[in-house]
Amino acid sequence: MKRILLIFTCLSILTVTYSQKLPLSADSLATGNYKDVLGSFFQLAFDKFTGTEKEIRFTSNPFAVMAKLDTGLLRDTNYCKYRHLRDLNFSFSAKLDSSYKFNGFSSGLKYALVNRRDETVSRVFVQDVLRDSTITDLIKLNSELDRYISAFDNDSVLHKLRDQKTDFSKGKINFDKLDPRLRDQILKLAKDSNLVRLTSIIKADPKFNINKTAAETFSEIKEKINNKLLWTVGITDTTYKDQFMFSNIVLSSDLVKGIDDMKCKDIELNLKAAMQFADDTLNTGRDLKRSTFSFEPGFNFVFKNKNTLNSIFEFKLSGSYYHTFGALYKNEERDRLVLNGTLRFRIYNDIWVPLEIKYDPDKGNVFGFLNVRANFTALGKMARNLTN
Repeated sequence: MKRILLIFTCLSILTVTYSQKLPLSADSLATGNYKDVLGSFFQLAFDKFTGTEKEIRFTSNPFAVMAKLDTGLLRDTNYCKYRHLRDLNFSFSAKLDSSYKFNGFSSGLKYALVNRRDETVSRVFVQDVLRDSTITDLIKLNSELDRYISAFDNDSVLHKLRDQKTDFSKGKINFDKLDPRLRDQILKLAKDSNLVRLTSIIKADPKFNINKTAAETFSEIKEKINNKLLWTVGITDTTYKDQFMFSNIVLSSDLVKGIDDMKCKDIELNLKAAMQFADDTLNTGRDLKRSTFSFEPGFNFVFKNKNTLNSIFEFKLSGSYYHTFGALYKNEERDRLVLNGTLRFRIYNDIWVPLEIKYDPDKGNVFGFLNVRANFTALGKMARNLTN
C-alpha cells in the first residue's frame, strides 16, 4: 500500500478524490459474470422466475456492510487493511415453488483464494504503474520541476512559478497556459532526461494536461487487470420448507480468467466445478446420501461501451458434465452432458437481465430461465460526501 501512496504523492496528480472513488470505479468496470462469481458490494438476485424452482437471493460481504456504517473505510489505507473481508461473500436466499410459495431457506459462503483483479491492493498492478513509461516520465518531471523552481532567489517569481506548477500538477491549467519559463524548462527537461514518451505527448498536444494524461494512463493499466485470475471456493446449503434440516449441500469452485482484451470486447474463461450432496429419495427418511459431481467449462464474451468501458452485453457459452454416484433413479443416466448459453443484458446502470438456455443433446430438451441481477453499492452518495 505504501507504493500506491507513493505513486499518488510523487505525481501530485491523482487527487484524494480519485483515490476515494477507487473502490467504486473499480466495481463499475467489473463484468456481470464476474459479479456473479464474487460480489464487491451488494447484489439482489431473482433466479429462474420462469422455472418450477425459483429463488430470491441477497449477496454481500463484511466489508460492504462495514463501509455502509462507516464510509471512512473507503479511504485507501482502510480499504487495503480489510482486503480479506472483501474476498469473502455471504448470501441468504428464499426458495419458492411454481406457485411462489416458500420452499426452503438457503445460505452460503464464498471466499476468493486467488483474486488478482483487485487493482487497489494488487502488487502486480502497482508494479505495472511504476513501470509505465508515461507514469515514470511524469514522476521525474514533477521532481525536476520542484528542483528548478526552488533555485530562484526572487520570492515573488518563486511563488508565482510554484503556484503555477501546483495548478499544472493538479490539472487546473494546461501546458500552453504556463509561464514561458516553465514551458521551456519542461521541454528542456524532457529532452535532457530523454523523456521520450512525455516529449511526444506535448508535441502532439500543446494543451497537454498532466492530470488528464495521468488519469487516462492509470485507467488503461487498470483495465488490463480485469483479465487477471479470480478463483473462489464456496459452500451453500438448503433447508427443507417444514424444518431447519439440510436437504442439499454444495461445495463449489469457480475460476475466471481473461484471455483476450480489446477496446470494446473481452473474452473470459470460466471454469466451474461442484460437488452436491442431496436427499436420496430412494431411501426412507431424510439424508444427504445422493451425490453428484458437475464440471462446467465456458467462455464469456463481453461487449463494452467504447467510452466508459463498462460491459453492456455479454454472451456466455459453456458445457456441463454431470456424474451421479450411487444408485440411479428410474431412466436416469449416470453421466450427462448439457450445453448452456447465457445472454446478459445491462438494462440500467447495474441492473442485469441474464437469460439462461440449457440444451440436453441426448434427450433433445431445451430449458430456459429468466433471471434478474441488481448489483449496487448503496455507497455512492456517501462516498461523494467524503470529497466535499
